[in-house]
Amino acid sequence: MEDFDFAEMPLPLLRSVAEEAKGGDRRRALEALRDKIATSIDAANPAHVAGLSRELREILSELQELSDSQPNKGSALDELLNRNPRS
Repeated sequence: MEDFDFAEMPLPLLRSVAEEAKGGDRRRALEALRDKIATSIDAANPAHVAGLSRELREILSELQELSDSQPNKGSALDELLNRNPRS
């Protein structure tokens, strides 16, 4: 699978962390936070990259724990990628 370029992600898929947190779905809030931090790392001041990377690793661990404990219906991005598989 190709590397995904978050900068090219359609705007509706970049969910607001605040909106997802208010929605009460922990997985969706963590996914939105993961996406936000991942895009921030690319543009971050080098002095902040280590801290952002630690946060991203922690979020990825939490998401993995959720996946291990409950079925994953997938993110909106997963759903779109599954609808439009590339050859």
